[in-house]
Amino acid sequence: MSECFVRDPNKRIMFPRAENYDPVKAAERMLRYFEKKKNLFGAEKLVKKITLEDLSEDDLDWRR
Repeated sequence: MSECFVRDPNKRIMFPRAENYDPVKAAERMLRYFEKKKNLFGAEKLVKKITLEDLSEDDLDWRR
């Protein structure tokens, strides 16, 4: 969907680094991350950086 996750070295390393460079755990973490992001924001925002504009009024009103 987007080459930014393939070409950006910071994005490529964030999952292995979070799992102490264990490739299986890193792959599982990446899968969970994208599944959760898709469920929360939809497929159209899967490879987009989430900003405040992406949140609803209910999301922003956390004090309720």
